[in-house]
Amino acid sequence: MCGCGTLGLLSALCPQENAAKYFKKYTKAKTAEKYITAQLEKARVELTYLESVLQELTLAESEQDFNDIRAELTDGGYLRAKGRKQPQRPSKPREFRSTAGLRILVGRNNRQNDRLTAKDAEKWDIWLHTQRIHGSHVILCTGGAQPDEQSLLEAASLAAYFSQAQDGTKVPVDFTQVKYVKKPAGSPRKRPATSGCLCGAAGNLHCFRRTPHRRSWTSCSGASTRAASPCRLS
Repeated sequence: MCGCGTLGLLSALCPQENAAKYFKKYTKAKTAEKYITAQLEKARVELTYLESVLQELTLAESEQDFNDIRAELTDGGYLRAKGRKQPQRPSKPREFRSTAGLRILVGRNNRQNDRLTAKDAEKWDIWLHTQRIHGSHVILCTGGAQPDEQSLLEAASLAAYFSQAQDGTKVPVDFTQVKYVKKPAGSPRKRPATSGCLCGAAGNLHCFRRTPHRRSWTSCSGASTRAASPCRLS
């Protein structure tokens, strides 16, 4: 039995005019559906971006970090500019050393993540980012050599720590060479991408289990940061 409803026809209109009336309503409904779908997607992108900014704010450590975030939001139209725009001194990423002595760079905000991955890192360096979770871009500087597994694990541990999954028990982290990372298509020019897009030969997935015993990392600037002890899972 068909579940179709009954259409009410206007007796003042001929069958052709009734059909035209309902077809017009159908066309308007289809147009509205496309518009609403597009607006929902736009809202989803906006929410994703603002969530990444909120994550930056929770990890901000200095006045410069807050100034960078304020400038990003102002350029994106989220905050009103106050007076003449002042030249911004670019901040430097967080810098660590692995047990083997390899440099590990961690972005502080969306803009710095873009610059770190697209301009500062060498194509053979290793890029790491939490999978489908807001977080900092992490670069393991390899100098063109194959990195040791411990350095890779330590870099991934930092990627897990500097993310929304900071307090998670299991954190998936993607990694690949920088040359395989592309900015997602359709990203607004004024707005940095919240994460990279893995293209081509992506690396394997590592998960990190948080344990009660955390190891202490010392940054090159002398500040101490706590990071989860990494553990490779099968």
